[in-house]
Amino acid sequence: MPFGSSKVAILGASNAGGPEITGGSRYDSQGDGYIYERFTSSGTATVTADLTVDLFLVGGGGGLSNSNAYNRAQFSGAGGGGGILIATGLAVTAGDYTVTIGALGSNGAGASDLGTNGGTTIVEIGGVRWTGSGGG
Repeated sequence: MPFGSSKVAILGASNAGGPEITGGSRYDSQGDGYIYERFTSSGTATVTADLTVDLFLVGGGGGLSNSNAYNRAQFSGAGGGGGILIATGLAVTAGDYTVTIGALGSNGAGASDLGTNGGTTIVEIGGVRWTGSGGG
């Protein structure tokens, strides 16, 4: 399944050929019976009819931290990956759903500067807020 970014939400409609989810980038040729709708930026997911979905969320990864140990060398610490949430068999009614994609954290600018945390990816379905937390 093509992700292409560390800040992605994917909705996979389990009834290919019927109702649709639109608003992202479509991937339906995976050969597994699913239609994938990928979101790499915040927006609206439109569901054209009631259906069952599998939900995959990834929060934004954390930024790199820099340190300068005793003014001898500069080292970078890797940022943590964004949190992942997978939910299967969710009943979704027709309508519009807000998709918020967590931004990547920024890297520390210079010696002894910490990177920032990644943002949280959020989709609210039926009054339930589904989240993939940002990495540190």
